[in-house]
Amino acid sequence: MWLKRMYRNVVADANGKRTGVLDHVKLLRAGPRQKFPTRFVQDGIDAGWIALSAGKIALHTKPPASYTILRGPGYYCSHCKVKLGDQAEARLHVNTEHKGQKSPDTSNPSGYEKTNFYDCKKD
Repeated sequence: MWLKRMYRNVVADANGKRTGVLDHVKLLRAGPRQKFPTRFVQDGIDAGWIALSAGKIALHTKPPASYTILRGPGYYCSHCKVKLGDQAEARLHVNTEHKGQKSPDTSNPSGYEKTNFYDCKKD
């Protein structure tokens, strides 16, 4: 995804540093699937150009875009893909439900993974 922040009332101080007020965010390119990092989403919410509600992420950009959240940040079992509460619950789940089974995900040999992004599909 490529975005460009567009500012208004831009002025330069004596040192040449430019400041202005965020006018809008321009959406230059967006794919059909996106992984939005939690920090990116929170910063956009704080700035007022991202809204998160009812399983959707809405980008108040020009042009606007909306994404359905397929999977949010958190812990997930690599075997059955179920969402888990925290690391202790993930370990307990893998040790009881999948005891003795090798993790299907070589990147996560513990049998569970922690994601820090929203996996989304464009509406």
